[in-house]
Amino acid sequence: MVDLVTSKRSIAELGIISILFGILSFTALMSTRLVSRATMHAFRSHGHNLRHLLIVGTNRRADGFARDVALHPEWGYRLQGFVDDQWWYERTADSNQGALLGGFDAIPALLRTLPVDEVIVALPLASFYQHDESWDARASMIKRFADVVISFILLLALAPILLTIAVLIKLTSAGPVFFTQTRMGYGKRPFQILKFRTMVQDAEKLISQVEHLNETQGPTFKLKNDPRITTLEKFLRKTSLDELPQLINVFVGDMSLVGPRPLPLQDYQGFSQDWHRRRFSVKPGITCLWQVMGRSSIGFDEWMALDMRYIDQWSVWLDIKILFQTIPAVFRGSGAV
Repeated sequence: MVDLVTSKRSIAELGIISILFGILSFTALMSTRLVSRATMHAFRSHGHNLRHLLIVGTNRRADGFARDVALHPEWGYRLQGFVDDQWWYERTADSNQGALLGGFDAIPALLRTLPVDEVIVALPLASFYQHDESWDARASMIKRFADVVISFILLLALAPILLTIAVLIKLTSAGPVFFTQTRMGYGKRPFQILKFRTMVQDAEKLISQVEHLNETQGPTFKLKNDPRITTLEKFLRKTSLDELPQLINVFVGDMSLVGPRPLPLQDYQGFSQDWHRRRFSVKPGITCLWQVMGRSSIGFDEWMALDMRYIDQWSVWLDIKILFQTIPAVFRGSGAV
């Protein structure tokens, strides 16, 4: 009887501890977000962590928006200038928000040479440009919330598998467990991608010895029987288990669960078409249409076209569909190298 009472008391205590832990965790999370927001506000007010802005149009609306940006440094914007055929709105003497950088035909060159994070279209008629309503703010918030929750749950659930793989890599080959590489992310911002190491140590330095064996077209490099890959790591690549650490990239915000695959800087520098660079208008992802439709068996141009199709047709439901299609694609191992 005493044991039963003790057991019930222990269960009650555990329940209270769980509730307190939940309250404290929520409080800590909200406090962290508030402090982070206040910190970012202060940083931006003093000219740090700014987003570079290009305004297309020189009408009253464009000038008014530029004035608002100048009056609110806490928004975190730095105006690069305006793009239009001429000044359509007579500016006052105190209008010093930005210069006219060129006409509409100068936009591609400006995007290639200037750091531009956002383009504000302030043209007078909608017929001058094409609206893209797929990436609305609410859906984007849902996407980010899903990324955080799902990646966190998967990291907890897969922790034993992650630990086992790490131990096996350490026991079977010399070198670190993880492979890190600079990849091009959202807005052409570089970040460090995480993967389980699937090659011999210092494999990056040996790439010059196998570059001539490249099996893909375009600037990317893929080699099915790469001599730098070890036996265990071949299995990890075939099953895509080497990609699991990218859940950490998703959780911290460098990547999304679904999005165009992040490319190494070397591949990005080989881009020859401006439309290829549209893939950097969204966060890179672990999986996308390319993964579920054949991966490395698909040519470079078709791969880029699939990325554009994803961007143009994006919705929350499309992400869900791709996630469910990724599971059988991984088991098939089609196109994996």
